[in-house]
Amino acid sequence: MSVQFPECDHPRLVEIVEALRARSKAISYRARGRGWSVTLEFESDGTERLNIDIRCMSDEQTRLSIWDDNLMWFRSCRGTAKNGWDFMLTFSGTTVAIDAAEVVECLISSLGMGKARILAIWQQAQPEVERFEATSERVE
Repeated sequence: MSVQFPECDHPRLVEIVEALRARSKAISYRARGRGWSVTLEFESDGTERLNIDIRCMSDEQTRLSIWDDNLMWFRSCRGTAKNGWDFMLTFSGTTVAIDAAEVVECLISSLGMGKARILAIWQQAQPEVERFEATSERVE
């Protein structure tokens, strides 16, 4: 499955898209056939938002949204065989202190990780946890 990369107007989002393009093989490998996508949305106030959605073989779904003002939102959730969530973590932060290539590396490094490791990976983004739910202790 070939990923389509959107055309962005904002220079910061252009940098993120180029960094994603450069690491697309690594992301595709981590998704292992489940797929990933990059979409661009326009907010009602005219700001651009880039969404990166990745589905991994472990029934993990990850979304990273980045706005043109460097704000970010991250969600990672992993399903169970009983159609529930083993865990779900969401947080917001800022990518202002992180260059585009490092943002993509943080995203790749987060795949398959638990809460503590994900928050450590994104430390420079100053994450503020919005939600964390776990059905087992092994995901902490």
